[in-house]
Amino acid sequence: MFEVVVLRFGSEFSRVDYDGLLSFVSLEKQERIKRFAFFGDALNCLLGDVLARVELCRITGLSNCELVFDVNSCGKPFLVNNSNVYYNISHVGNCIACVVGDVPVGVDVELVKPVDVRIVERFFMPDEQEYVLSSTGDLRNMRFFEVWTKKESRIKCEGKGLFGSLSSFSVFDSLDKSGVFYHCIYNNDGIIGHVCSSKEELLPLVRVIDINLLLQYVCLFK
Repeated sequence: MFEVVVLRFGSEFSRVDYDGLLSFVSLEKQERIKRFAFFGDALNCLLGDVLARVELCRITGLSNCELVFDVNSCGKPFLVNNSNVYYNISHVGNCIACVVGDVPVGVDVELVKPVDVRIVERFFMPDEQEYVLSSTGDLRNMRFFEVWTKKESRIKCEGKGLFGSLSSFSVFDSLDKSGVFYHCIYNNDGIIGHVCSSKEELLPLVRVIDINLLLQYVCLFK
């Protein structure tokens, strides 16, 4: 089982809302957020943490103040006081995705843009290169980010962080070799996202919410 929530937000998010949400995250995270040079980076970090917290509260029944986090040796965060719940977050632009499951999971969302062929040649396996470079234009861009988000989601699922090598595996590996499934969880407005997990979900549960609904969740789980 895993569930995905995608937060889309825009100019309706106010500085008052931002200041109010800061109190929902840990003091350590507040200090980290305040160190960002650009407000957009601080906002994405804050909203990603808040989104993960409300989803974990909703699924586990814990209140926000009961959530205890730590990180593994590669820096991947995990929930200390419920070892049967795993989560991961990703953000790009005004889109943040959070996945929560009962097995390790990873998620990546990216903005589809023109492909840098050098990245394909450096980080993609031969079958992935063929898949991307045999197409042109918008289809090539889409295929590139389809492969890229699958790769990133697998590395995040495995919890290897920067220690995981994008060029060490192909997203087209058989299930016997890879042991994982990829699930497209978002493909809209020029943004594509995938989740990786060891479980096959024919119809993954994906909810798309806005800032107003997120703020309602925060009020419920304080």
